[in-house]
Amino acid sequence: MIASCDIKIFPTSSSWGDKKQIAPQVSSWKVLENKNFSVQKMQIIFLRAMATLFLSAAIASLIFVSVGVIVSPVGAGLGSALLALSILGIAKSFLIDDYHDPKVIEKFRKEADEKTLDFLVKKHGWDRIFRYGVLSLEQFAKLYQERMDSLPLMQMIKFYEEVRLHHQNTGFLPVPYSILPPKHWQSKWQKETSHLDCIEILDRYPIQALYEYQMISSVEFVFLSRLSDRIKQAYIDRDNACHRVYEQFLQQISIPKQALHDASGQIHREYHNNFAHHYLQAIDRVFAEAQKKIEEKKQNKITEAEERYKQLYAQYTNNGEKYVLRLPREQQSALLKSKIELEGVKRKANRLAEEEQMLALQDYSLRRMRYAEELRGADAHRQQKLVQAQKEFEEVTKNCFKERDEHLARVHAQFVEVETLIKSEYNSFRRS
Repeated sequence: MIASCDIKIFPTSSSWGDKKQIAPQVSSWKVLENKNFSVQKMQIIFLRAMATLFLSAAIASLIFVSVGVIVSPVGAGLGSALLALSILGIAKSFLIDDYHDPKVIEKFRKEADEKTLDFLVKKHGWDRIFRYGVLSLEQFAKLYQERMDSLPLMQMIKFYEEVRLHHQNTGFLPVPYSILPPKHWQSKWQKETSHLDCIEILDRYPIQALYEYQMISSVEFVFLSRLSDRIKQAYIDRDNACHRVYEQFLQQISIPKQALHDASGQIHREYHNNFAHHYLQAIDRVFAEAQKKIEEKKQNKITEAEERYKQLYAQYTNNGEKYVLRLPREQQSALLKSKIELEGVKRKANRLAEEEQMLALQDYSLRRMRYAEELRGADAHRQQKLVQAQKEFEEVTKNCFKERDEHLARVHAQFVEVETLIKSEYNSFRRS
């Protein structure tokens, strides 16, 4: 039994200077033992009371079945269901752990010797661990240190903040757990950053948070802050210089680029104004219209034959109210003849359409063949002109592209020089 306890919480960025007491102190286990029934006890009592009620109802229903008051299948089913609920309630009540029971806490502590902190947190939750003292001081210190040792620097800080928050939000603290701050693992900073340069460190680590957690000294924090400002300014200067180079480049090539655009437009217009191009477009339209008319003619013939069959069918069957097989033989023969005639019209219409389409295609091919060769020659001439115009544009702007690349290379070299100098200064600082 612990006679008294002091709450130990180390300051962080959010808690430095806070003189307010974090949580009420608890003088003894008896305070918890003498309080009203815990939630767990109430759950156990409730489940066992309901189980007893279901068991009584099950026995009563079986008695009623035996004396004939209730129909046997209904009563037996009801009794079985109530008996199952009773057994389930009793079993559930034994699975609920009463965290106010010292024997239960002692059992948890024996089990904790072979478990990790993550496992215990998932099983009990931080609130119960702190509120009921699930772990002894030695167990918590050992498991907490093992967890902090296993985590990378930034994950370790995040884990510490999580534990500290739960610790502060706990109303009762029967065991004075000590939540060691990240500064006790300051060696992680040197180990993780020994192979990194200054730029990589500033990209990966929030130096303000590291300073507040005393992972880096005030001297190193000030030095890194100045280097951070310098590298940020170097990025800004580089981007501004690149922007000016591109603006100058685009201004230099604007006139040749417009000339290329105008020349390309004129070449395309000459091609589209060619007589062969217009003639081939015209015969393409004529051929498409001929195909459409042939198809419409075929569909009209088939539609007329289908309408004649539908009218005769509707007349004889009274719009489908009579079965064909129950019609007089003469009407059945007439319908069959009309159906055969319909199929014949379809075959004839399809055959005639195919013949007309073949003739139209032959005529279209002969007409197109006369001017297709001429159009291919015009297209080849167009491509040659486009290539020549592109070559003239590249020749005129060759010096512009070269000058742009030289300016960008100088800008990059200046940036690399500043970056190298900053890295060198930080390396010298770490060696000193």
